[in-house]
Amino acid sequence: MLRAESPPRAAAPTRYRSCALLTLATICIGSEGASAQTAESIEPVRLEEITVTATRRAEPLAEVPTSVSAVTGIELRERSATDYRDFVKDIPGVFMSDYGEGRTNLIFRGLATAPDDQDGTVATYYNDIFLGAGNGAPEAAFFDVDRIEFLRGPQGTLYGASSLGGALKVVTKRPDLMTTGGYVQGTTYAMKDGNGAGHQMEGAFNPVLIADKLAVRVGGYEYSDPDFIQNPVLGTKVGGTDRHGARISALYQPTERLSLLGEVQRSDSYTNGSPESDLATPFVSGRQKEFNNQRLDLATGTVAYDFGPATLTSITGFSESAALAWQDVSQQLNLLRKPAGTTIFIGQSSRDVQRTSQELRLQSTLGKRFDWTVGLYYESLHTRGASARLFPQIAPPGNVVASVPSFPKREQSAGFADLSWHITDKLTASAGARYSRIRGSQIDTGVTSDTAVIPDANVSTSLKIKDNLVSPRLNLSYQRTADELYYVEASKGYRPGDLNFPSSGDCLIDPNFPQDFKSDSLRNYDFGTKLFFLNRRLSIFADVFYDDWRNMPMFATYTEKRPDLYPECFLETPEVNLGKARSYGGDLEVRAYPQESLSMGLRGGYTNTKLVDAGDPTLGNFTAGQNLATAPKYTLSADLTKEFPLFGRFRGFVSGNYLYVPHYTNYLSDDWAFFVLFANQAKAFWPVVQPRLGGYSQVDARFGMRSGQWSGYIYAKNLFDSKGLTNIRGAPAQDVPQVGTQRPRTVGLTLAWNF
Repeated sequence: MLRAESPPRAAAPTRYRSCALLTLATICIGSEGASAQTAESIEPVRLEEITVTATRRAEPLAEVPTSVSAVTGIELRERSATDYRDFVKDIPGVFMSDYGEGRTNLIFRGLATAPDDQDGTVATYYNDIFLGAGNGAPEAAFFDVDRIEFLRGPQGTLYGASSLGGALKVVTKRPDLMTTGGYVQGTTYAMKDGNGAGHQMEGAFNPVLIADKLAVRVGGYEYSDPDFIQNPVLGTKVGGTDRHGARISALYQPTERLSLLGEVQRSDSYTNGSPESDLATPFVSGRQKEFNNQRLDLATGTVAYDFGPATLTSITGFSESAALAWQDVSQQLNLLRKPAGTTIFIGQSSRDVQRTSQELRLQSTLGKRFDWTVGLYYESLHTRGASARLFPQIAPPGNVVASVPSFPKREQSAGFADLSWHITDKLTASAGARYSRIRGSQIDTGVTSDTAVIPDANVSTSLKIKDNLVSPRLNLSYQRTADELYYVEASKGYRPGDLNFPSSGDCLIDPNFPQDFKSDSLRNYDFGTKLFFLNRRLSIFADVFYDDWRNMPMFATYTEKRPDLYPECFLETPEVNLGKARSYGGDLEVRAYPQESLSMGLRGGYTNTKLVDAGDPTLGNFTAGQNLATAPKYTLSADLTKEFPLFGRFRGFVSGNYLYVPHYTNYLSDDWAFFVLFANQAKAFWPVVQPRLGGYSQVDARFGMRSGQWSGYIYAKNLFDSKGLTNIRGAPAQDVPQVGTQRPRTVGLTLAWNF
């Protein structure tokens, strides 16, 4: 686990910066011998040319009969995208709740009850390895990426029980057995109100060691964002993030039938302070020293053997994600018995998650009548976490008032099958199901120091959980012509239940306090079409959906029984299964090429998600009929790119992206009422009426040129410096709520060389 200390900002990247820079140097030196080879392409990819693996088979995006979108790696590089906030909101039906690096909650089709849900409804995959879901899922670096796929709707049959609302899949570039090549890209930029220039460096090198048999791909990156939020308490600015890492993969194909692929990656990030500010004064924070460290290690191995009629694939994965954060919660001192003169109160949280997985998949070769997939899956999850209350003004060890170590464990085993029947050359029926068996346990140990602030106590609590889940899927598709595809799909997804623990192990809680909550389920119905017109110069991908969400886990309120021990224990908010919601809407993607040199796109999504049954009023006191929060009802985005000749082999281009996000709220109204009550106890200012988020537009623009190998462009993100609110923290940490805002206007220059 990461150690409980606050590293200086300048030192955070040092440990692995040399590794990243050495990787880039290796790329530049090694590329000298590659100049005679064909350079890696930097040309934009048309929609019909994108290949995805949403069904665990490589298929053209236009021929996949389900609701899926994709962003190519070339598009990410041209937009200088380094994290989710650079592109996610452009995708129809997709939104995100942004609490900073490593604390992003992806939301598909409005399926969320809390913006910072640790167990969200969208599964995150790195190639074929599951990383997690919700706010707790680590963020893989978006460098040297082939594409990112967005699979909307339950994906439980092929992607497991955590993909209730959908799945996001990051697909990295594989080593190329035919061509030695690679790229180097560098960016420098300035952010309005930033405390200096930011930069991005990344690159990859793909040497062929044995033609057609063995190749490796090595890459590295370093991103550094300037601080941009003024902090008068510290006399400096905060909010910037440094990120760095490296990846190496090797592909060995000794015969035409056998292939072995291995990959390892490390990613590190350090955020100075929090990318949030005070509600009353955006871009100004009055908080004490804060930081957020994130680390992600990945190792994967894939072995595939083609028997002819079918291919057997073994996928082994290991990931370890570690996080350490300090958060200023000094306002809660009003709820604590505290040492005289103490004014600073820090909440420290740490977490180390180790996930090991093994999948065996047998998949038929594409046939005339039947295609099938069967597989087995096993996953083991071990977590070590702890939360502590720190008083920095007291010398250690007495400064640690309370520490609550936590040791969750989960094991999941599953079997799945999927069968497609080509009834005619145009009509295909598919059916699949997955059975998952989940077992888990958790031990929480409450430990307080020998300080007189709070009496000594050692409380150990152990709980267990189990789930048996079935995720079915039915799909019927009709490919009328090569340019017309229609499909209808019915699927059911589940999300495993989990355990509840009081935030303070010493609190004697309500004897009716629920120890766990059960799995919830989602019934989904989709109808969609993918159409091409005018010799494929115009494409329309559209779908409509209806979701029935049942047994939803929501936060309830319980009264603690020992205010004399911990005054802050007057309320607890465990999750309980309450009521149900329904959601309906649609997603639309339109792409047009009026000229070979002109591309235009329009994307939009509409989602209407309401709580239709509030469940037991004695538990949650929720109100039926209110919209589920955390995401707007609709989003709208558009883009335009125009190319034109310049000189020699160089062509110029100008492009722009527009995004509109309407107003929405982050929390259910009943949850907000709880925050107001909590704030009153803490003597903090908390508005009775929940502030609305969104209601903003953002324009990005790029102007540049490219040839076969070189490209360069000037870009601007948030060109008009819009200042819309993007999140609000749901717990009073200071005198006022903390909010996130759009990043200020950023202008940069990017140069890239593909070889």
